[in-house]
Amino acid sequence: MPRFRKKPVVIEAIKYLGGGNIENHETTDWMWNAFETGVMRYDNGSDPLIIKTLEGDHTVSPGDFIIRIYLEESPSGRGDGG
Repeated sequence: MPRFRKKPVVIEAIKYLGGGNIENHETTDWMWNAFETGVMRYDNGSDPLIIKTLEGDHTVSPGDFIIRIYLEESPSGRGDGG
């Protein structure tokens, strides 16, 4: 019988408050990188915040969460938690 394993993932969530503000006021490196590379941008220099995804552009409204999902690194370096 085949076996399947779900690899551990980490989800970071930051609440967007609108007007360029986030809940904890600490912009992470990945958010800065997203702005620098054009993945995140403001239309006309202010709200709405637009995030480019594989499914297309998504508008972020005040109260929405911006999430980042990635594999958790394991001590073995395999990224599978073991």
